[in-house]
Amino acid sequence: MKKSLIIISLFFFILACSDQEETISIPETIRIQETVIVEVTKVVETEKLIYLDPTYNPEGTWPPTPTPVAVATWTPTPTPDAVATWTPTPTPWPAATWTPTPTPTPLPPGDLGYEKTSIITSYNFTFFGEQITLGIPIDKSPIVDHDQDGDITDDITTSDDNNFKILSVTQRRNAQSEIVLLCLTPINTPVEITFWTTRK
Repeated sequence: MKKSLIIISLFFFILACSDQEETISIPETIRIQETVIVEVTKVVETEKLIYLDPTYNPEGTWPPTPTPVAVATWTPTPTPDAVATWTPTPTPWPAATWTPTPTPTPLPPGDLGYEKTSIITSYNFTFFGEQITLGIPIDKSPIVDHDQDGDITDDITTSDDNNFKILSVTQRRNAQSEIVLLCLTPINTPVEITFWTTRK
């Protein structure tokens, strides 16, 4: 390349210095050989780290409105309720079975040595509510409580219980019994009195 420039420069120089026109014969073909030296620079690729400056803002851009970050709602820890104390159910004791006291069955009068007997009185009752005391003969005394209920009077019956009532029975020391008899209406008729006594 340099050689070509020299030749061309020389050619123009000769033309400028010549006052006369001279014919210069130039071969038809001029072979110009050029040697080109190319310097190649070795390119080595290097890794570049680029750091972005967040504060760098070459243009006045409008900053976007930041999206608010959802804040977690604080939930207070609940205060635990007091747990009721469990009381075990007591094992019930078996209820006592009530056994009624059996009513003793009275013995039959015959087993007690009692026998039924009676007397007849012919007293003449002359007024209302008249009372008389009858002595029971010794062979028919004493009058006994044949049903063992603690009441002797209910063991004595009369031939007319609607008109005659036994008010009381008295036992004498000599084992003779006395009966107080009440007559509700005046009557003149024999009255039979039946009762229990000991077997003779």
